[in-house]
Amino acid sequence: MPPYRSLAADLGIARNTVADTYAELVAEGWLTARQGSGTRVAERAAPAKAARVPRRPRAVPAAPAHNLSQGQPDASSFPRNAWSASTRRAERRVRAG
Repeated sequence: MPPYRSLAADLGIARNTVADTYAELVAEGWLTARQGSGTRVAERAAPAKAARVPRRPRAVPAAPAHNLSQGQPDASSFPRNAWSASTRRAERRVRAG
């Protein structure tokens, strides 16, 4: 891997950004670093073949308890009686007016 100072200059970013990224990749095991020796891509063993495990059928998720979708109001909580009474009062005023 290139030294972080030269990589930062090539990419036009801060040195600390590259240094932090290298440190994270070392911590995750993707790179190895030794002072004075540079940073190298870590050698990885070939992944072991996993034993075949029979797949279980996926569970069907239960329906949600509440519908939180936009544009789907809960009509059962609408005050229909109060709305109807207000509408009738407004219609009487318009007709009488």
